[in-house]
Amino acid sequence: MLFNCRSWSGHRQIVIALLILSAFESALAQNYAARTRQEITVDDGEQLGLHQLNANTALLVSGVGSSFGIYRYNLANDRRELLKAIVPRPLPEHLFGPDGPAFHTIDKLTFIDIGGRLYSTDGTVENTQFIRDFGVQFGGGNLAPFEESKIRRAHRTGKQLLLSTNTSRVTDTGRFEVLKDLFISDGSPAGTQKIGSDFARVSVMFSINNETFFLGKKSETDNIQIWQVIENGTRLSKVLTTTLAEGGPISLSLGRRGLVVSGDTAYFCLGNQLASFSNKRLNLTPTVVCGIEEGSGQHSFFEVNSSGVFIEQEGIFKLNTQTLEASIIDISSVSNQPASIDIGCSTDDSLIFVLAEGDIGNQRFSLLSYNATSGLQHTGIVYRSGIVCLNDRVIVPTENGFSIYKSDLNGLQPIRRTSNQLLDFTLNNEFNQFDDHTSISVGDKIYSLSRTYDNSPITRIVEISERGPLPNMAPIISELLLEREKPGR
Repeated sequence: MLFNCRSWSGHRQIVIALLILSAFESALAQNYAARTRQEITVDDGEQLGLHQLNANTALLVSGVGSSFGIYRYNLANDRRELLKAIVPRPLPEHLFGPDGPAFHTIDKLTFIDIGGRLYSTDGTVENTQFIRDFGVQFGGGNLAPFEESKIRRAHRTGKQLLLSTNTSRVTDTGRFEVLKDLFISDGSPAGTQKIGSDFARVSVMFSINNETFFLGKKSETDNIQIWQVIENGTRLSKVLTTTLAEGGPISLSLGRRGLVVSGDTAYFCLGNQLASFSNKRLNLTPTVVCGIEEGSGQHSFFEVNSSGVFIEQEGIFKLNTQTLEASIIDISSVSNQPASIDIGCSTDDSLIFVLAEGDIGNQRFSLLSYNATSGLQHTGIVYRSGIVCLNDRVIVPTENGFSIYKSDLNGLQPIRRTSNQLLDFTLNNEFNQFDDHTSISVGDKIYSLSRTYDNSPITRIVEISERGPLPNMAPIISELLLEREKPGR
């Protein structure tokens, strides 16, 4: 028997009970553990991609040995199967651009943009195919060659994928210009067709009640227009022309955070006005949230199911979706010094954002959360500003590694490493946040691609999992206390 309570004094029994309670609290504090699932040798400069296919399977874009391609990765047994080799091998320099390979899933079909080479797969060898090359190569001479995708935006419309691509040309006057073309794809080469061309601008794409729209304009001198994809994705129709020529998400390079759709309404900023679009009608309301100067419209929009719609720009504003008035969330309860909102994202029930306090070069970063039940809360100190949202969990860097935030946990829970490897989640340079193409959340586990710090060509697939049920220590503690209370002991 591990503990023979009858042979101990009451004093020692109390000590044991305290030790057990301490161990119990320690186990709770180490609720997440990380272990290496696989190690992959890749060529220097290559980025990898990880995307969930279903509950047991992921897609892995990887250079494994001499083969570079799309793999099916079994999460249960770590087995990989090559679905499609990518030939010729992509150029290593700046292979996928700042965001790595892009994944877009429609029902059971996943589109993968690898340096402009567009593929589709349902996870089987027979149904994995090359669709079209939307890539462009640069370099030569004294410049190292690299390739980049011309696909700038992608959005699901019905069972098809709407693509906005860059195309460059030299005008009759010798001026170089970049225009936008629109394509629609059902995942096959024959079903990928151009449906619009020669747009000067194409901005955010969104769907409301199964109808797909985007912001754009045919000429730089035009005002911003709203266009609709009609006739099963075969044609474009102009819905309306706004009174504004510039501003808002048009000025964003990617624009994916410059809009939110809540119910049957889309919200975004146009110039210095907050716009709502519903029933093919546009409403504009001046508000302090939207910037006036060109380029200042780089807002982040978030929807939290239980708390509403929020906008980030030099602060966090809660939007009244009826009046379009925005009220700032007061952070004075958690910070009494100059501070700025550094980055944010939303989970199922909370808005999560990083607060940067102090002067540049001497800043302290704090993780804050906001939801309808608990309001604004200071969750903990983080090491730098990058975070990644995965459904109901957030991974954040802390001084001694990485931690997990979840609304039903008590603060930040450290990720305990089961070996000496260092977790190194790649940061996205554009938005200073984690690349979401390298991490997936499956049930109670997180899988992530992790590069090593020693410049060796090794990438690890790391599993971050919640620990199993903790041992039931309450009966042991109760037995000790009962033993202590017996008369004559």
